[in-house]
Amino acid sequence: MAMVDSGATISAISADFYYANLHKKVTLKKASLLATGASGASLRGIGTIEVPIEIGRLTMQQTFHIFENFTHSIILGLDFLDQQKARLNFDDKTLVLQSGITEVPLTNGDNNDNSICFISLVNDEVIPSRSEVIIPVQTVDKSIKSKLGIIEPNPALVGKQNIVGATCLVQIRNNKTFLQVLNPTNAKVRLSKHTKIGKFSEIIENSISSEITDDTIEINSIDKGTQNKYNEAKYIEIAKSLNFNFF
Repeated sequence: MAMVDSGATISAISADFYYANLHKKVTLKKASLLATGASGASLRGIGTIEVPIEIGRLTMQQTFHIFENFTHSIILGLDFLDQQKARLNFDDKTLVLQSGITEVPLTNGDNNDNSICFISLVNDEVIPSRSEVIIPVQTVDKSIKSKLGIIEPNPALVGKQNIVGATCLVQIRNNKTFLQVLNPTNAKVRLSKHTKIGKFSEIIENSISSEITDDTIEINSIDKGTQNKYNEAKYIEIAKSLNFNFF
């Protein structure tokens, strides 16, 4: 995972990362360079490489300077941001490239073990007024074939479309799953195919723990007859409090 650093003038890769992952495939153009890091420490550059990088739907060539004793594996600096006409959108925490051709979610580094990608609509959708519907959605990253995770709706939908999505636990199958959406307005809402409706974060299944205790009752063990009688009595009690006459 690369770090986007708007405070870095150039894009860089650590020498350790280069020798561990790239040196057999990519030729290093040797060159001496002294640079100053964010901490004020001097960094010794040993050369540059040019490699294709893929971000969202874009594949582009990027030049990286290789530094010894470099803290981060990969940094995308101002040279990259300027060349790709990048925009950092802090409203929904995304990096937008090439005037909107592609956009990817930003993370704070805490999610390095998770697969994170956008969720978009499979088809054009019309959400009826004052209704709640379940719509098919898909992962923008097609490499996410089958994973368990959480969908967080795009908060921009509230301001732009006046609809609300539910944060939900889902299973991705062949890049597709479903999302619950609420339209509380008096007008129907149209959503275009491929609208970015949220983002998906993978959950590592072995990290999930349950809260099952000795007092936990399985739903199948509930006496339905008793449950129905209780509900009926509760409804009658509420109706009487509202002065509703049954006779």
